[in-house]
Amino acid sequence: MASCRSRGALPAAAEFPDLAAVRARWDQIERATVAYVAGLTETRLGEVIAYTNFKGERWAYPLWQQMTHQVNHATQHRSEAAVLLTRHGRSPGGLDLLFFVDEENAPR
Repeated sequence: MASCRSRGALPAAAEFPDLAAVRARWDQIERATVAYVAGLTETRLGEVIAYTNFKGERWAYPLWQQMTHQVNHATQHRSEAAVLLTRHGRSPGGLDLLFFVDEENAPR
């Protein structure tokens, strides 16, 4: 079983003083994620990875389950943010994957 180490805490708001700082960090995360996923194998996806959460609790799951969870959990956060924005008259619009695909593939 492999183990990973998390930050131990969420980043401080001061690390992101403006939208440009958020965008720069997001670009770093996106590049690292693409490189990581490109290097995955079936063997690696089946490997059990242990981690400790922010509460100090230790958990272990196969990597493929953790990756699936990440997608589902992100969907939850997007939907929660969409509800808040919509309540304030600022709906984010379509958040569906196929909406995104259509937008990306639209002629420019």
